[in-house]
Amino acid sequence: MVPGMESNSTPDRFESLSRAGNTQGDGAAMAALWDAAFSLETWFLVGRRVESGGEIAFSPLTAEIDGVAFAAAFTDRRRAEAFLAEQPERAEAVELAMFDAVEWLVELALSGAARGVIFNDGSAPFLAEIAD
Repeated sequence: MVPGMESNSTPDRFESLSRAGNTQGDGAAMAALWDAAFSLETWFLVGRRVESGGEIAFSPLTAEIDGVAFAAAFTDRRRAEAFLAEQPERAEAVELAMFDAVEWLVELALSGAARGVIFNDGSAPFLAEIAD
């Protein structure tokens, strides 16, 4: 891979898929969007490192939507960094293999820290409850 180039798909692809999925309201458009997300090699999760009991843990940034906590995730580093630049507090993006990111999200759901995941908050957003 060329330094500085993303291994994930073109960001414009997710703008198009998200717009179609969010406006058409049909299962096929949403399926195409989620198929694209699950075809990525990596996802970017954002949060803060916090010390707990002498150990360092990663606490996700969450957004509350209709009273439900959603962990923030991104399909590419550029979107994650743009989101982080808008946050009032310091946070960071962690790149994880897609399967590792899914496992982490499941752990968040089981612990009660987040019930859903919102991708690309701020540009081309799409979301779902983790159980789905």
